Amino acid sequence: MIVKMKFLSITGPRADIDRMTNRYLSKYEMQLENALTELKTVDNLMPFLEMNPYRDPLAKVTQFLGYMKDMPAEPSFDQSEDEILEMIRSINHDYMDLQQQKEELKKKRENIQARMKVLEPFTSLDFDLHEIMQYKYIRTKFGKINVDYYHRLEKALLEDIDALFLEGSRDASYVYGVYFVSDADAGKVDSIMRSLHFEKVDLLEDFGGTPLEAYRSLDKEVQNLTDEIQAVKDKRQEMFRKNASRLLGARIQLERFSDNFDIRKFAARTETDEQEEYYILCGWMSESDARALRKEIEGDENTFCIVEDNRGNITSTPPTKMKNPGLFRPFEMYVEMYGLPSYNELDPTILIGITYSILFGFM
Repeated sequence: MIVKMKFLSITGPRADIDRMTNRYLSKYEMQLENALTELKTVDNLMPFLEMNPYRDPLAKVTQFLGYMKDMPAEPSFDQSEDEILEMIRSINHDYMDLQQQKEELKKKRENIQARMKVLEPFTSLDFDLHEIMQYKYIRTKFGKINVDYYHRLEKALLEDIDALFLEGSRDASYVYGVYFVSDADAGKVDSIMRSLHFEKVDLLEDFGGTPLEAYRSLDKEVQNLTDEIQAVKDKRQEMFRKNASRLLGARIQLERFSDNFDIRKFAARTETDEQEEYYILCGWMSESDARALRKEIEGDENTFCIVEDNRGNITSTPPTKMKNPGLFRPFEMYVEMYGLPSYNELDPTILIGITYSILFGFM
């Protein structure tokens, strides 16, 4: 059967809307309508324009809980609203500090890895990098040359130029190495190397030891930094673990606070310079819930509820809510599947339940 619905208007001091929502509306099922649309004939009504203050804290808590996989904990509800917001600010402050530490370590590790990438093609060369960089009369240049041009370079080294080229490594496209040339022949040799498309690679720092030793030293630094990054992650994880219960409880409470605050999207407020401002909420509620709500707020001097019995003053259509005996309640699914009846129409749930049972029995 279709549940009888009542149209209610709830009003009170503007500053009291959150208390009213938490204390009363959260207990009942109410389909809210836009108060500005329903109360077109009322003058000096304005929408609520406040931003939801719980949206960002709720997003932060959800983010923190995302780091806590496989951390079973029971939610704790022993915090007030102010304590929840202060806890989130405190945890977020520590979290941002740890994030900054992690990003600085990652950036440092990336810089070292970039240096390793430059050095890696030359690790097979067996000489002291620091020593050859200090030569006074011999110039040393590291780089790479296309494989096709490398064969020409080998020929030029034998016939035309006085230079020594040591190959480090090669891949499908390039041969990596270093050439040594005297100061006197440097200009000529550099010109020939450029004509062969030799691409210079700058080792911008004074590495110690052989290229392989320098590479291993950098690799050790990378491993140490990786361990430090993991230590920061572990510290962050421990911080969330200690606060797991409070964060879980905070998310549940903030979701409720946020949903209740969003009720303002349906509310209107009075705008006056002389009197206290009021909120107005309108919507549909079942007849039994409407009676219970009115009885509950009878002694509340800050909350007023009016039931509108004249349908001519209401622009919205009452929602359809079905209520059937427990035996037929599962058959409401079939009615919902093909479309709910209008408020003034017949609820076919019992008829469908009987017909379905008979036909299924015949089958």
